[in-house]
Amino acid sequence: MAELVNSELIADYYTLNFDVGNPTSSIYFYRIVSENFVQTNMMILIKLRVKLVSTKMELKMKKIGVALLFLCLVSGTGYAQTIGVFGGYGSSQFSEDDFWEGFEQSSFVPVGANLMFNTSSGLSPIQIGGEINYGVVPFTFEMSDGDMHVADLKLNQLYFGAIVKFTIMTGNKAAPYLRGGAGMYTGNAEMEYTSEAKELFESYGITVEDEDIDVSSAFGFNIGAGLNFEINNKNALFFEFVYNIVEREVDEDGGEKFTANSWVVQAGFSFGL
Repeated sequence: MAELVNSELIADYYTLNFDVGNPTSSIYFYRIVSENFVQTNMMILIKLRVKLVSTKMELKMKKIGVALLFLCLVSGTGYAQTIGVFGGYGSSQFSEDDFWEGFEQSSFVPVGANLMFNTSSGLSPIQIGGEINYGVVPFTFEMSDGDMHVADLKLNQLYFGAIVKFTIMTGNKAAPYLRGGAGMYTGNAEMEYTSEAKELFESYGITVEDEDIDVSSAFGFNIGAGLNFEINNKNALFFEFVYNIVEREVDEDGGEKFTANSWVVQAGFSFGL
């Protein structure tokens, strides 16, 4: 691709700034050659792209989320309560402009629970509560170079926050509803190299180990709709579609923001307390 240095240097430590232009994410080789010494090493380039975010908008989103959490706490004063447990299947909706070029979206499997409060006695169309869920099968992005599977980048996700449900046809056995929520999305990433890649690196005298990548927690939103099937006065089945809207950031110097949106279809069971 390029020749970085071609001159006679005394033995010492040197720093060189090199503009690589716009190469694709891949495996690259670099070679050091001197009079009696030649060494070739390998490196992996992963291009994470930066997206600028409005600080004012982030602050406004956080204020709305805090307000929803406050409503969740003050709403459970003597009204009916329900606990729901659920599982689902979803997919990432990460942007190539933020992540790396040429990646493929990944599926994930969340499980979770929620606690809901009616906002009035009797049949209330509005419920407010809290929700927590965790991706037992995380987002897994395959990193390849040509036909070679180099590594898997796994992003774990735990969400906890407030939720509001608005039932459109209160009192029906099958009642559709709209839902919205706000809270924290957290969880680190892991880079797991394949045995084939490790063997290739070792053939060049390089040892690579799986590594953890710190990813900062972020405030985000979720919106969706569902259908509640009443079994009896206290118990019900529910099915819903939820879209998560959040941006995460690699938690290190020069860390970059990336859009970590996702959608999920969930099914669960709720029972009254």
